[in-house]
Amino acid sequence: MRSFGYSPRRHNKRRVTA
Repeated sequence: MRSFGYSPRRHNKRRVTA
């Protein structure tokens, strides 16, 4: 889940935890 590069709760608009 946390493998993007930033906090998933920071950008919860497009597709962070998709």
